[in-house]
Amino acid sequence: LILMAQGGGGAVPSTELEGRMQ
Repeated sequence: LILMAQGGGGAVPSTELEGRMQ
């Protein structure tokens, strides 16, 4: 959630980023 907030992207892209980071 923090990563997605920092990125400032949409809800869909945020999930992808989180999955990739994890």
